[in-house]
Amino acid sequence: MKIKVNVKPLFSNYPKTVFWTLSGKEEAEERIKKTVKELRSKLSDEASILEPVLIERPEDTRKLKEDLDAVDIFLPFSVGGSSQILSAYLESFTKPIASSDMDTPAFVQ
Repeated sequence: MKIKVNVKPLFSNYPKTVFWTLSGKEEAEERIKKTVKELRSKLSDEASILEPVLIERPEDTRKLKEDLDAVDIFLPFSVGGSSQILSAYLESFTKPIASSDMDTPAFVQ
C-alpha cells in the first residue's frame, strides 16, 4: 500500500499595514503558478499537491475548510503583504504547518 502526503500550498497577499506592498492579481497568480510548478518538480511522487489557495482578505480563509480533511500539511507562502496573519489562523487547525521564509522551507511546526 502506497501512502501519499497531501500538501496544501497557501499564498498570502494580505496587507499588514497600508504601507505593505501587495502584488497585483496577475503578478500573484503568476508567482503561484511558478511556485506550484517548482514544488511539483522538487517533491517526490510520495507527495500530492492539492489545489493552491490565494488568501487576500479574511473571508478567503473559508476556502481552507473545503478540503481540510484531505490536507496533511499546509505550506504557506507570501506573494505580497504579510503571511503572519495567515500563519496565525492556520494554527487553529490541527494540521502541521511547513514554515517558509523567503520561499525557502525552514521547518515544520
